[in-house]
Amino acid sequence: MGPMHQRILGTWKSDRKKTFSNFPGYKESSLARKRKLGRIFGHLEIKYTACFLSTNIDGFRQKTRYEVVAEDHNSLVLRETACSGAAECDDALKALVDLIDPSYFQTSLRHLRFETIRGQDYYWFSDLLLGRSLYAEWFRRIN
Repeated sequence: MGPMHQRILGTWKSDRKKTFSNFPGYKESSLARKRKLGRIFGHLEIKYTACFLSTNIDGFRQKTRYEVVAEDHNSLVLRETACSGAAECDDALKALVDLIDPSYFQTSLRHLRFETIRGQDYYWFSDLLLGRSLYAEWFRRIN
């Protein structure tokens, strides 16, 4: 296990303030839109062990297998294999995800970039919001 893989181990929480600091169009958004976005970001917790990540958002939990496929001095590339939709996921989640984004159950790659700011560990990754705009979601270590 390389140094960046060791660095990811533990529990991380979505950091709303850092995410919104560079969020496309956030500063110009209406108060109503900012409230909607605030209900999405800042809640997700992710716990990484050697080969699984467990997510918790407002009591909804899911466990996903991952492996490190590449790392350098400040980043990791993870291959994530979401639940198959069979016994690993409950039927309500599978039905919801099938409606929103059926590709969720496919294997995906995620590039995590690490930074330490004023003694606090963070990582971030880029993603698409509703398939339209690129943004970076930030996570801070909480244990």
